[in-house]
Amino acid sequence: MTCPFGWFDQPIGLPRFFGLRLPASYIFFRHDRAAPRARYEAMAARLRNPRRVECDGSHQAMLTRPDAVATALLAATADTTGT
Repeated sequence: MTCPFGWFDQPIGLPRFFGLRLPASYIFFRHDRAAPRARYEAMAARLRNPRRVECDGSHQAMLTRPDAVATALLAATADTTGT
């Protein structure tokens, strides 16, 4: 099975979705070697002001480190507005 590489650099046309201006978060796995870190950073930069959370784990972290991923997901969704 191969993966198409268009999702790395081609814009996604979802104007109604992006028009909602929903908050976004990005979890970066420190040991992920599936692609260079700069590529992941570029993909995250397409989001509008994402909250960035780092987590130990590889590309398969959901299988190998589920507790760490769960903690990262909670951190990514934590309310920091004080409300």
